[in-house]
Amino acid sequence: MNITYNWKENISRWDEAVPLGNGKCGCLCWGSPEEIRFSLDRTDLWDRTVLWEQNKEFTWKNLVKLAKAGNTAKIREIFDAPYYYPSPTKLTAGRILLHFYGIDGEIESVLNLETAKAEMRFRSRKETVRISVWVHAVEQVGIIEVEARETEFSVELKNPEFGEKGTEKEYVYCQEERQISQGNLKDLKYPPVIKKQEGELQWFCQPVNDEFSYGVIVGRRKKDSVTRIVWKIVSSEDGDCWMEQGKQQVLGALSAGDELFDSHKKWWKDYFEESGICIPDKFMEKQWYMTNYLFASTSREGGVPMPLQGVWTADEGTLPPWKGD
Repeated sequence: MNITYNWKENISRWDEAVPLGNGKCGCLCWGSPEEIRFSLDRTDLWDRTVLWEQNKEFTWKNLVKLAKAGNTAKIREIFDAPYYYPSPTKLTAGRILLHFYGIDGEIESVLNLETAKAEMRFRSRKETVRISVWVHAVEQVGIIEVEARETEFSVELKNPEFGEKGTEKEYVYCQEERQISQGNLKDLKYPPVIKKQEGELQWFCQPVNDEFSYGVIVGRRKKDSVTRIVWKIVSSEDGDCWMEQGKQQVLGALSAGDELFDSHKKWWKDYFEESGICIPDKFMEKQWYMTNYLFASTSREGGVPMPLQGVWTADEGTLPPWKGD
């Protein structure tokens, strides 16, 4: 098996990006050399806050009654109205940005299904910049390795831009305004994000409510000609000392040698050896392997079921399509 997918030019949208995932965490690779985006996601990042008051008519019995009567307008008024509120909703984790200076070119991207690894390359002055990206198949960390001079690029950790707590507004249902992505992230009102940097690490923590907070930790280390960037999404549901434990895991991945990728590659090798096909229609054969790759990228045994966008929540400043259901 040696199946690859190729993108010959810059990818301008999150939903056309190179997808990587391990069933719990995901990463989308896209953008241009001026701003290469790695959109991060984790399946259990949700704002479960219910903002609407329960309507006494919001019952299954009443829904059946209205459906039999063909009263579609009333069904939408009662059962569609909660969707107009910004939560409950899936939350995007954030993104890592690589900024290359003075370069305006096209990125060629390749996804190797057998190793679940993405390669991005483009010309930088007289050199070719190579970027390798993978989300470890078992360990909940992502790896970005950049072959370029450190003076040619910067690394930025970007948190989602939510609204400020205390600026809430009243929501009035309007059937005509219902959209696939109902509103933007600023409709979610949270306490201020906390950002910090210490040595090789930078991170942010985003409080959502009294019960739930999450964040992203990024570590960076140069070794020979390669800069390794390690990221991890952490959550208050990970247990006590969740932020500190996440930092230690990132530092451990920064120090790890070839064994880190070897264990990742072995998991995917074992997975694809479970089954295989060979058919005359090579396009369909390739699609079969891609679909199996997506299955393992978006859900695993013991995890949550695969949602519509998989482990790749929309990264365009809006609430996820259909709230990420």
